[in-house]
Amino acid sequence: MTHRSWLGAVVVAVCLAFSITVPVSAAPAAPWYLIGGQLIHSGSARCTLGFNVHAGATRYVLTAGHCVSAGGSWYGVGGYIGPAAGSSFPGNDFGLIHVASADALSTPLVDRYAAGADVTITGTTTPPVGSSVCYSSPASGWRCGSVTAHNQTVCYPQGCVSGLIRIAVCLDPGASGAPVVTNPGAGTTVRAVGLVAGGSGNCTSGGTTWVQPIAEPLAAYGLTLYTG
Repeated sequence: MTHRSWLGAVVVAVCLAFSITVPVSAAPAAPWYLIGGQLIHSGSARCTLGFNVHAGATRYVLTAGHCVSAGGSWYGVGGYIGPAAGSSFPGNDFGLIHVASADALSTPLVDRYAAGADVTITGTTTPPVGSSVCYSSPASGWRCGSVTAHNQTVCYPQGCVSGLIRIAVCLDPGASGAPVVTNPGAGTTVRAVGLVAGGSGNCTSGGTTWVQPIAEPLAAYGLTLYTG
């Protein structure tokens, strides 16, 4: 997978006249990128980073509500992200993690894993039935399928979630919260569709995935997507 740089140019000065020893404790932490489709975890809970969003200057990660409903501190591939900041589940299935770490850099990117370079989010859309969409997660990689229905209701022991999009694509454990986007084909840009809420079956035998539409969390929390 290829990640685009969002840090700009880094100038490295090498002094040949003398050397300076810097204590390890004094070295700054390395910045890292928050990219849709990455693993996020809190204790034993493992989910997927959906989209990077903000409300003014306050940054958040958007993921599945059932992932963050218990609260806790959340971590990503590069370290600490921040605390859970809100959850709407059941009824809906979306939630927020506050990006409290200055080292975690928000991007408009989604990881395509072995399928190719990261794609860039340019906006949102509600795809009609028959459209091809894709999702990204460390559990399943980059997988695509067609939209088969809107306004679906799925019930769990905790309650029912309504208004979901159903797509014909398999799902593996750990993909909850994964970003669902339009199929870029041979292009490099996509539109955000929603978040993986759950599914049936698996990627060995096949299955169905349900998607929380992106418009609801953006409106509920007054959020803006990072776009490129």
